[in-house]
Amino acid sequence: MKHIKKKHRGQLSKDIFNDILETIKTVLKSPEYIGSHPKKPGKSVEFVKKLDDYILVATELDTKKGYLYVSSLYSIKEAKLESRISSGRVLQYDG
Repeated sequence: MKHIKKKHRGQLSKDIFNDILETIKTVLKSPEYIGSHPKKPGKSVEFVKKLDDYILVATELDTKKGYLYVSSLYSIKEAKLESRISSGRVLQYDG
């Protein structure tokens, strides 16, 4: 939460910023796209959903301690999402 509020405050709408935890839950429960960070294969999963903007929730696996955690949340532009789709980094998720 501290990272998200400090680093991504300006990217998020007021509604999303004021309810970050609920936004995380919403994106994780019903993502439209799922992908992974190319520099963290097997350790990261990214979930994307259209709310006010496209919102990306990044999760990461701590292999030493054995748990998955939310590492970040930020908005991405549609053009960036399209680029990730065309490169295969992100795939449409149908549930």
